[in-house]
Amino acid sequence: MVKLVASGLLLAVAFVGGPAQGASQAARKSLRPHRGKSVLVTPTKGVVILYRRGNRKVVTGSPEPLRVGVTVRVPLGAVLDTSSGRATITSAISRFGTVTARGSFAEGVFAVHQTGSDTAISLGGNGARVCSAPRRLASRAPGSFMVLAGRSASRPVTALGEPSSTPVPWVAKDRCTATTIKGRARRIEVVDLGSREASARRAHRLLSHTRGFFTTRGQNSSATVRGRALAAG
Repeated sequence: MVKLVASGLLLAVAFVGGPAQGASQAARKSLRPHRGKSVLVTPTKGVVILYRRGNRKVVTGSPEPLRVGVTVRVPLGAVLDTSSGRATITSAISRFGTVTARGSFAEGVFAVHQTGSDTAISLGGNGARVCSAPRRLASRAPGSFMVLAGRSASRPVTALGEPSSTPVPWVAKDRCTATTIKGRARRIEVVDLGSREASARRAHRLLSHTRGFFTTRGQNSSATVRGRALAAG
């Protein structure tokens, strides 16, 4: 008699808990980025702070500390502070987010923009990338992500010069007077945007036409951008 009641209770709990868990999983799966409108952000380590609009100097919204492992959808133009953490950005390749690309970014403050299927990670936030102190951004992403640092834009490419379909690590350092791009054992395509005020659209156009680009090569290779694109290392 007691066993029967206990079994009944267990069955009742399983019946109530099962659908709730399934609904939670379904909600996570339905969370998609929208191309040209939003991306998904998932903090994976440390402290990640979200500013939905503006940057740390001109903020129109309150800073939101994000929980590690919890994915949120944020509008384009949002700024993330990963100075003490790391976050994964999932962007839409197809129009409604059924095909996506994913990149990981850390050690810097950056804004997120998108031109077509290319996602621009703009070091320093929105607007001109003004530099008052040296800063950096560590990235691991495929070729559909490009990093705008100082007056340069960079992205990973294959040996044939095509955007890489697999994530590649590289680091962009803005030293105020010049920008240094470093890659490890892979090729990183770099273009000189001509100005710190150049937009993600200009970076997209220059990288698409591959005008005035060069690539870093080999272990611990690097490229430095000053007034024009110069290969070094």
